[in-house]
Amino acid sequence: MTVTEAAACGTPAVVSCIAGHVDAVEDGVTGLVVDNDDQFVKGIDRLLADGALREAMSRAAQDRARRYTWEATALGTLQLLADEARGRGRRQ
Repeated sequence: MTVTEAAACGTPAVVSCIAGHVDAVEDGVTGLVVDNDDQFVKGIDRLLADGALREAMSRAAQDRARRYTWEATALGTLQLLADEARGRGRRQ
């Protein structure tokens, strides 16, 4: 959640390649996903040095974060539950 909260504030992120981070960051669009410490340092350097890239990723990060609302989360959860309930009804 921290990465998404940062995105909502317009902060592009440099993150490691793990499930939660990969879900929160669109590599090359809202931030950078890296595999190791060397790439992590290079990613931060790249964002600090390239103002245009940082600004574009900042806007994209905010746009992406706007999709993650409590309403969208509740609707998605209810949709999954409804789909599962419909599937179980057919199997019985």
